[in-house]
Amino acid sequence: MITLYIATHNKTGLKYFGKTTKVLEGYYGSGKYWKRHLNKHGKDISMEIWYQDENQQAITNLAIMFSETYNIVESEEWANLIDENGLDGCPLGYKHTDKSKDKIKAKRAKQIMSSGWQHTEKTKEKIRKKRKHQKFSLETRKKMSVAQSNRIYTEADCKNMSDKSPRRAVIRYDLTGNIIKCYLSLDYVKDDGFQPSNVSKCCSGEYTTSKGSIWRYKEDPLEPEGSISSLLF
Repeated sequence: MITLYIATHNKTGLKYFGKTTKVLEGYYGSGKYWKRHLNKHGKDISMEIWYQDENQQAITNLAIMFSETYNIVESEEWANLIDENGLDGCPLGYKHTDKSKDKIKAKRAKQIMSSGWQHTEKTKEKIRKKRKHQKFSLETRKKMSVAQSNRIYTEADCKNMSDKSPRRAVIRYDLTGNIIKCYLSLDYVKDDGFQPSNVSKCCSGEYTTSKGSIWRYKEDPLEPEGSISSLLF
C-alpha cells in the first residue's frame, strides 16, 4: 500500500507532504529541509493520511495535483523543496528550478540566522588555510564587486575586513566623506575601473582625489569633521 501523507509540526506549524510505503506509526517523514527542521525543533508532529492506493499511477497523479494546488515548493507553509511525485524522492539528474533554489537559499539563511549557528574554530582554520593562496579570476572578482555594490559600509565593516586580511584594506569615500565601498586591497579597485597606482597615491597623500573619490587605507581613515574641506579647498 502506498500512502500520501501530510506531516505537521505541532510547535512550528510547518508542514510536509510526502509519500511512503511504511507504516506511519513511528515514521516522521522525509526530505532534507524537513529533517533539519525536526532536528532543531523536535519530533512533536502529527501525521495525516491524505490518500492510500496500490495503483502507482493514481498516486503519482494525485501527488502532482496536490503539489501544484498548494504550491508546496514556493509556499513558506511547506518544507518541500521539490514537488512530490509519489515516486522515490528526487529523481536522478533532477535540477531545481530557480524558484526552488531561491527557497532553499532563503530557508538555509533563515535557519542559520535563527539558530545563531557558526563554524567551529577548527573549521574556520581549515577554511583560512584553503583560501590563503586562493586566486579569483577576473570574472569572479567582477561578480563579487557587483554583489557588494549596493551594500552600505561602515567604519566597523572596513575594520573587520582588514583585520581578516594580511593586505592593506582601502576605503573609498565620496566628496562629502561618506563611505562608498571597502576593498580588501589595492588590487580589487581595478574591478571598478580605478588605477591602483593613483589610489595608492591618494592614500599616501600625493593626490587629493582619484576619479572623484577620496581614498584612505583602513588604518588611516578620513577624519569625520573638517578633513574634507581642508583637503579640497
